[in-house]
Amino acid sequence: MDRPRFFESSAQPAEGAATRGEGVIVLSAAPAVGRVPGSGAFAERYTKRFGPIANYAVNSYDAARLVLLAVDRAASTKGALPARADVIGALRSLRYQGIAYARPVEWVAKGDNMAAVIFLNIVEGDRFKEVGEITRDGVLSRAGPEARPIGPSRSWLRIARIQANVSRQLQY
Repeated sequence: MDRPRFFESSAQPAEGAATRGEGVIVLSAAPAVGRVPGSGAFAERYTKRFGPIANYAVNSYDAARLVLLAVDRAASTKGALPARADVIGALRSLRYQGIAYARPVEWVAKGDNMAAVIFLNIVEGDRFKEVGEITRDGVLSRAGPEARPIGPSRSWLRIARIQANVSRQLQY
């Protein structure tokens, strides 16, 4: 099968973008590997088997575990092969402490994951340095040894605007 033309026109190498991004704020839904208990050991096993760990690998691992647990719970409850609605119901009832987030994954009625956090990283050389996080409660905190709440965040959107403004100033 031929490769879609989309890739020919849009998937271009980043070239020097990584080296010209010094100081840029980058948002991520995944904390630094090793920050949450179990994530460092997972990354070590993953790297030995598959090579360097990719961004969101820890989140993907937790997501797969959650779906498998939900299917198992739904099948056990029903006593037969569960329907999609059974699995969704089981998923929403789960409380799961994984390796992606410090807080257990649990869902509110509208489907939001209350453990989800936005992590703020700054580009330093060819690496991201985690410098803060914004919780679902809207509290902005510093990361690392000096971790402490800074106070309520005006909104997640405000951080996204800051990122967009900083990126525009670099004029790639």
